[in-house]
Amino acid sequence: MIRSTELPEEDQEVSGSNGGDREVRPQQNRKSSGWICLFCLLACPQLSAEPSEQQNDNENVPKRTEIHFDDLQKKYRIIGRLGKPVGEFHTIHGTWKRFDFSTKQLYLLITHIDHQCLSDPLLLPEKQLVKCGSDIYTSKLEIDPLTSSYWKQRDLLCCEYRVFEKIGFTGLPNEYWKEVGKQTRLELYYAKENQQSLNHPFQLSSTLFYVQSKFVKVSDLPQVSESLHQSDELHKKADDKRKQASQQKEQALIDISFSDLRDRYQIIGRLGKPIGEYSKIRGVWKRERVIRDRSPVRIMRFYITHIDGRSLKVRLDFDQRDGIFTRFSLEPFAAPEPHPEEFEIWELRVVESMGYAGLAKGYNSEIGYPGCLELNKIPDFKLISFLRYHRHPSIIRGEGFKRVLKP
Repeated sequence: MIRSTELPEEDQEVSGSNGGDREVRPQQNRKSSGWICLFCLLACPQLSAEPSEQQNDNENVPKRTEIHFDDLQKKYRIIGRLGKPVGEFHTIHGTWKRFDFSTKQLYLLITHIDHQCLSDPLLLPEKQLVKCGSDIYTSKLEIDPLTSSYWKQRDLLCCEYRVFEKIGFTGLPNEYWKEVGKQTRLELYYAKENQQSLNHPFQLSSTLFYVQSKFVKVSDLPQVSESLHQSDELHKKADDKRKQASQQKEQALIDISFSDLRDRYQIIGRLGKPIGEYSKIRGVWKRERVIRDRSPVRIMRFYITHIDGRSLKVRLDFDQRDGIFTRFSLEPFAAPEPHPEEFEIWELRVVESMGYAGLAKGYNSEIGYPGCLELNKIPDFKLISFLRYHRHPSIIRGEGFKRVLKP
């Protein structure tokens, strides 16, 4: 007996033996299996290619160019966000703005720099404009939206500030909470409420410090067409004098902008690691007498002999003066900072940071008291590298470690 199906003859399989009864059975659908194989051939390479595409995307991300702190300190001149070298005084004009996305934070829209109108105004958060000096010498403009009358006539008035710029790293390093331990609610509350805390991402930022401020009429400011000619006449003599005084020095320096330094470069600190990374160091304290700000002072200097367990051929030194080697923590009731003694050996974990310290040259003249002896002893404006630690160090006392100081 023959049992047949409606499949085509080429798709039927005959079974039987010795001419007996035959049974015609449908074969497996070769077309379906063929399509499945074709799909696998097409899809599998795509699936296998996805990781490689992600790797290619990661490879296409431009790598930051490394630049060492020592080179940045000696060979480069940093150009700030104002388009001027940091540490120089300049006059800015702008109007204060409020935006819907920030109810408390005010922003200064800078429209003029050195009486020159900007084609592309700069937007500066209020926290990045800081008064430099006491209330006796520097006044602060009343711009509180709730109490100041400035907001009613801000179309007629603008704010004038005499400023100099500083740059430096601010915020918490990426591994801060891992280093200090578990993050507590008290620390979070303290970090949120304390406006002076550094509870924001670790990054290179710019801050303007002003020594003079006042309201001026908007009509008195030069427009775009006038500013180019007026600014050249007003500041030609000052620029020529400044260029002549530092011509030789500036020719040897390489200009690098703040935005490029922030976005394109990775700064390698004195410890040999990128700024913001933690290291375990060991070293010894020694008391020394040095000249600082044209006056002899005694300081405690920390000589680093080991980094991450590796002995150094050339010792690095950081001193305790001017906050170069200090403890930092967001804990409101942290234990007091230990005071080092000479020949003590400390072993601790630190993070290296960088920034400008001191006041800009000409600060006394700008503030209006060039004859004040107290103000003449101002710290020099310079780029420094400093260390911060969170946990108390392991301290080894004794006079037997003087040999560590031997070269």
